[in-house]
Amino acid sequence: MVLSSIVADAIWRGKNAAIATLELDGRKQLERVLANVLNCTIDEVQRVDPIVRHRLAEVGPKLGKIVTQRFAPDTPVGEITAWAERVQQDWGAKMDLLAVDYIDLVGSGKNGKDEGDYKAQKTVGNAFRDHALEHKYYVISATQGRRSSGTGGKSLDVDDAADSQHKVRIADMVIAMRMELESKDLVDWYLILNRDGTDRIGTGSLPANRAMARMFPVNRR
Repeated sequence: MVLSSIVADAIWRGKNAAIATLELDGRKQLERVLANVLNCTIDEVQRVDPIVRHRLAEVGPKLGKIVTQRFAPDTPVGEITAWAERVQQDWGAKMDLLAVDYIDLVGSGKNGKDEGDYKAQKTVGNAFRDHALEHKYYVISATQGRRSSGTGGKSLDVDDAADSQHKVRIADMVIAMRMELESKDLVDWYLILNRDGTDRIGTGSLPANRAMARMFPVNRR
């Protein structure tokens, strides 16, 4: 839901975005984005309520382009980046943001006997980063934390990523999120790594709105 929230903010600002999903159905991802953008609930979007049609007619022409595509788990990273290139060709316009949900499920395309999960994540991470630099747009993804991390008030850090540290070492920015155990509508945000500015800073608890697929407070006007 974090990724779809960022995509929603991008297309709200007129940017073009794509979501490669290896977990949820592409339609569900699109419903989340539309709920976020239109100030509607996911249920209202699924039912195509009159308020959804009204708000889409009102703001639709101002939105950037959005496309989603479902990929099977372990799809090689090269297939996903090739799809992103075809999307730009179909649009006849530049992509501004590619969201991958999520990086742990992406395959390296190499023989599993020659490359374990730890090394495979280095291959995948570098491929996405190189692709982002080549095409001059942002690539964002998510990764799970280790099951034992984030307890006892401890903020998640770079060594708390599951399976492989390569994912966080390769990225230019890493943000850790921890859900409050007593309230699943509150999330702590902690900026672990930022190659272009300040890091090691947190926000404290911020409200999340699951019904509208929002992981940060925002009011679309």
